[in-house]
Amino acid sequence: MRINLTGVPETKRPDAAIIDPYATEILEQIEFEESPKNKVSEASQTGTIIRTIILDEIINDFLHQHPQGCVVNLGCGLDARCKRLSL
Repeated sequence: MRINLTGVPETKRPDAAIIDPYATEILEQIEFEESPKNKVSEASQTGTIIRTIILDEIINDFLHQHPQGCVVNLGCGLDARCKRLSL
């Protein structure tokens, strides 16, 4: 199956700051052609990583304090946070 994920940078790295097995599984199931036009600056990647780590911590803390709580992730695109968090 060939899918064009325009603007989505390669996210599978051996030194990844965020481990997301679900995202890795998706990437392994599709044909993804890297292109220089899909590259994102290192500063943008770093900002995204920091934001992701902070939001993961906030959501984990909230759900540990409120086990019956509900988190809605609006406009999340291909975000797989619900599968990545250890709840």
